[in-house]
Amino acid sequence: MTLAEQFIGSILFIVIGFILIPFAGWIATQRWIRVVGIGSREFTVRITGFGLIIAGIVLLLISLFGIVL
Repeated sequence: MTLAEQFIGSILFIVIGFILIPFAGWIATQRWIRVVGIGSREFTVRITGFGLIIAGIVLLLISLFGIVL
């Protein structure tokens, strides 16, 4: 594995571990997120923080797997 691949993997690890997971935790404290749709219609989208945390952990494992490879 080249040095560049290790560098990219470590950056992914830092971004996912220290930005995405705390952001998912912050979203878990929010009840809903309002997304403005097409035109004047607005959609209230419920995002579960739990699902985002799971997604963050999965991405973290994928990046770790990439570092191992």
